[in-house]
Amino acid sequence: MTKAIIVSLLLVAACSAVNLRPIFGILTSPSTFEGHDDPANQAYINGAFNQIIEAGGCRTAPVAWDMDTNDLNTLLGYLNGIAISTNFYDQWSEDVLNRYKAVISTILGVAKSQTDSGNPFPVFVMGDGIPLALNYFLSDNLLSSFDASGATTLSIVSTSDTFRLLTDDVVSEI
Repeated sequence: MTKAIIVSLLLVAACSAVNLRPIFGILTSPSTFEGHDDPANQAYINGAFNQIIEAGGCRTAPVAWDMDTNDLNTLLGYLNGIAISTNFYDQWSEDVLNRYKAVISTILGVAKSQTDSGNPFPVFVMGDGIPLALNYFLSDNLLSSFDASGATTLSIVSTSDTFRLLTDDVVSEI
């Protein structure tokens, strides 16, 4: 009887721990697959990309790329972060691309405002989504300038523990 109670408690604890994982939204993309007559009416999420987020311990939820701004802002309020990955955006029509860029701008604007208010909202951008997201950062001058003129060169010391498995001639080449 005691074993049954302990096992039951462990199962309850395990189930509630699963529900405590953060929820990451994954922005869908317009589909460019052959056979889809109108890519603007088809949504797509790369399965491998979904697995990457889940492997990090997060639960995932799709975020439709063509949501209106009010619905998108409401949904983003329930998420702990968002992932953006896009493929083949060069095959989209100009209208679809502009709508997608507007969604990305809305997402990044919400992420910035939440992070600025002390509630970090991570955004993970991968693949062809990177240049689309960079447009937002470059257009709003969010990236700070950087001057590497005073940077020093890397010095590698051959007696370092890092290189203990390498021979001296290999270390000297490095």
